Amino acid sequence: MNTANLQIEGLLMAFSALNHRLIASGVLTREEIGDALDEAVQTLSADTSRNLSDANLKAILFPVRFLLDAVRATQDEADRTFAEETRRIGRDDAAVD
Repeated sequence: MNTANLQIEGLLMAFSALNHRLIASGVLTREEIGDALDEAVQTLSADTSRNLSDANLKAILFPVRFLLDAVRATQDEADRTFAEETRRIGRDDAAVD
């Protein structure tokens, strides 16, 4: 596996853990984090200045969508692995295409 992919995996899992801690400590709510991540998706999706292909846009959106799905999983008290999260995102992408 590409080393950069492993670094991204570690970074996303770290941010996911931080989001869980922010929610648990009451600093931010699940909804506040979700809203911020939704805003990031909307901003990235609306940026047409870069003329990205669908595949490239999905690549850019992946980390945000990963964190969004991970924070929503806290509603179920479900801690998912990186592989489980990526499968869920992949299924969502396939359903939209």
